[in-house]
Amino acid sequence: RMKLKQFWDILDKLYEGVIFVDAAGRVNYWNRSASRITGFTAAEARGRYCCEDMLNHLDFMGHEFANCPLRQTLCDGQPREAQLFLRHKAGHRLSVNARTHPLTDEEGRVVGAVEILQDRTRRSEILSDLEERRGEIYTDLITGSGNRSLAEATLASRLKDLGDHGLSCG
Repeated sequence: RMKLKQFWDILDKLYEGVIFVDAAGRVNYWNRSASRITGFTAAEARGRYCCEDMLNHLDFMGHEFANCPLRQTLCDGQPREAQLFLRHKAGHRLSVNARTHPLTDEEGRVVGAVEILQDRTRRSEILSDLEERRGEIYTDLITGSGNRSLAEATLASRLKDLGDHGLSCG
């Protein structure tokens, strides 16, 4: 049988941020990855309410997320998943995938919730860099217009589309 300390040690080793809150939304547990992702230490987070500028979920425009998945899970006991932004302690915004699950007592009453945060910032940076590189590959450096590589890729794509729809060009 696993001891409670082993359980907490395992949670601290996960790459994902793991946060437990009570029914009122007060943080009871904050693992190391939650600290790495948000910039807030467990000591800073423990005992505070999740909506006290630490876990304010933001939409793409930087406004507070109208339907905070953690608050909704605390209210209705339903698990949720959302892609949103958090404001890091240092002030910058970061992209995360947030999954919430209710914690219930023996009678099925919601007594808290767990939120699991997966940092998507690096993935967003990679996709942005890829788009930039794609532009460089298909653009003439002098004129800034599409080059031969773009023309060949476009033609190949159109021929594939024709073939996929059973059409021929001849």
